[in-house]
Amino acid sequence: MKTPKKSRKISVLAAVLILLAGILLGGYLVLKSNRGAASQLDDILGNKTIAPLTCQPNANDPEKDSDGDGLKDWQEYQTYFSDPCETDTDGDGYLDGEEAASGYDPAKKAPGDELPG
Repeated sequence: MKTPKKSRKISVLAAVLILLAGILLGGYLVLKSNRGAASQLDDILGNKTIAPLTCQPNANDPEKDSDGDGLKDWQEYQTYFSDPCETDTDGDGYLDGEEAASGYDPAKKAPGDELPG
């Protein structure tokens, strides 16, 4: 009569071990998938810079470039009419400063975005 009790204890122990193994495997997979999210974000952003969450442009500061796109805030306000808090105002994949240096309007999508002169 002791055999059925022993058999039941072994069955319960096996069930607990299987459940524990499942929990551990699930936890491992969740942690592994969260580590991958950072590299996916890096793939999406590439090497683009991200403007600070509190962008405070100042057209009166001749050296300030709030979004780090290569154009000073005053240039974005007074010359190119682009967004001093957005690195790529027209959303074409080029920084505003790169576009202006190459003779293109950083606030206007191609085609027809060549700067006059």
